[in-house]
Amino acid sequence: MKRTHPDENEKEVILPSLRIMFTRMWRAFRNDGSIYGELKTTPKASTEAQIVILIIGIISFIGRVIFSEITINTLTINGVIYYFSHYLTAFYLGIILSWVVGVKILRGESTFIQVLVALAYGNTPQIFFALPFPLNALGLWSIFTRYSAIRKTLNLGKWMAILTLIVAISIENYLTPYIFPWVIRIFFFWAIPE
Repeated sequence: MKRTHPDENEKEVILPSLRIMFTRMWRAFRNDGSIYGELKTTPKASTEAQIVILIIGIISFIGRVIFSEITINTLTINGVIYYFSHYLTAFYLGIILSWVVGVKILRGESTFIQVLVALAYGNTPQIFFALPFPLNALGLWSIFTRYSAIRKTLNLGKWMAILTLIVAISIENYLTPYIFPWVIRIFFFWAIPE
């Protein structure tokens, strides 16, 4: 009987999982609506979604550094924490609002985790917002992919999905500047010891 090293078994599990995750990101980017039905029935999709959210954030941060939207002065630990806190605040606020409007108000059929997973993949085109003009206009494609994610995951009609998307994006863009400072305060209060 051949004995295997534990790391070999981990590689066999991790690499196919990453391949599947990147394939799903590509399918979401292409606006393949069948992915959302698949994600609803995938038990490990919420872990993948958190990784997708971080990948989008990291790539957009690197792009903004490369194309000089973020200056060298903000490339400190505080600057990085500030950027990712703002990004994550806006992202999760959009998910919460989509779930509240789509499920609680418009009676869509989904759980919060299913909405989180669908919108994590549906936001994949936001990677392009890090590119310089006119290439960053490709990031606007995320509006259509988010629409598909909301419509397919919540089982809403066309106009209800559009309404959910408009309300979520509008309130998300309006509230993030007000909620974000509190997120930073809470983070520094809990995460940094005295």
